[in-house]
Amino acid sequence: MELLYGFFDTYLQLNEEEEKQVLKEIENLENLSEEEKEVVRHLPNSYYEMGMKEGQQEIIMKLLAKGMSISEIADVTELSKEKIKKLANQ
Repeated sequence: MELLYGFFDTYLQLNEEEEKQVLKEIENLENLSEEEKEVVRHLPNSYYEMGMKEGQQEIIMKLLAKGMSISEIADVTELSKEKIKKLANQ
């Protein structure tokens, strides 16, 4: 499974239409079980979620570096103070 994640991360930068096409083609793969198809369907979404988390972390680090308090960042981003602390410490 890590090989697939690495492939998506390294080689596939899909736009919305391309992602729809990939998901459609996954449905046509006869040699994959339904469980395997479900895992592959979620690969692009998991990378989107990881990118969002990395983006949040980057923004939080920049705001903290500019002197913004965790409370102010929480107000602006609507993230919990705990989540901000966790992202800042990763």
